Amino acid sequence: MEERLHKYLARCGIDSRRKCEGLIARGLVEVNGEVARELGIKIDPEKDRVRVEGKKPRPEKPAYYLHYKVKGVTTTVSDDLGRKTVMDCLPPLPARVYPVGRLDRESEGLLVFTNDGRLARHLTHPSRGVEKTYRAVVEGRIGEEVLRELAEKGLRLGPVLIKPSRATLVRHNQDSSVVLVSVSEGVNREVRRLFAALGHEVKRLLRTRVGPLELEGLKRGATRPLTPGEVARLEKDMADRDAGRPVSGTRISPARGRPGERRKRPGKPPPASGAAGGEGKAVLDDWEKVSRPRKFGRPGPGGPAGRAGGGARSPVPPRHPLGKPSGGRGGRHG
Repeated sequence: MEERLHKYLARCGIDSRRKCEGLIARGLVEVNGEVARELGIKIDPEKDRVRVEGKKPRPEKPAYYLHYKVKGVTTTVSDDLGRKTVMDCLPPLPARVYPVGRLDRESEGLLVFTNDGRLARHLTHPSRGVEKTYRAVVEGRIGEEVLRELAEKGLRLGPVLIKPSRATLVRHNQDSSVVLVSVSEGVNREVRRLFAALGHEVKRLLRTRVGPLELEGLKRGATRPLTPGEVARLEKDMADRDAGRPVSGTRISPARGRPGERRKRPGKPPPASGAAGGEGKAVLDDWEKVSRPRKFGRPGPGGPAGRAGGGARSPVPPRHPLGKPSGGRGGRHG
């Protein structure tokens, strides 16, 4: 199977794709005994002979890792502004890997790292329809009816119709709502834009699942390799989609197994390295506690204490794109 020369060199661990393009431009790469100078040239790794400065590169063994991205970190390999990137958060690894897809700087949660370009495309390309699930804390009280209608009809963001496969209310807090939403279109910042279009700002966003891979059990800021079972499930997911077979959206975790299987006692979790934090359900519990509004004593006559000026914001029910006005404090949409 043919692939671009600079991508093949990056897959061999020579350097990043951009740096490999520089090696080609400088005439340091040969294909079948001739200097390759065209940046877009394609090769067949099984047939063509490639050498870099006289040495034959060898593709690295595929590597797969999960990482719990924390807030304030940029999902790029390098940053021109000198900001901290996800690459700075990884422990020393035996293989060169890259982040799959993106989480914006203020978002948290599950991020996949690999050197397997086929898997990266499978998880990110909209045509593959791989679901990503997010737990969002949104400003205000959003009604279940609105979320149900959102999942049934979807919402158009520019030229793309975003239709979540799931949009459910977890609970209402004092002045916010916790929502689970699953999407697969791959539009930039789609969850934040979805709720913004409904008149609700996303205060905090946590990605909990990518396809069959889950955040559960991973410490905040930590990294671990995929288990053989997780790799096998990804391979099956790719094969099923390639063949046009229906793909189950059932939530699967390494310790639970598939629906209908006899439940086994979980073994020792795969080794992970990184910052300490709660594991399993404790991750979400801790995240929820941080997200809930803090109380600073009794509310004064002008509104909740601690708010500048002593005045509370009066809720203004905005119109949202699904056609129903949102209710006031304590009420429901519609």
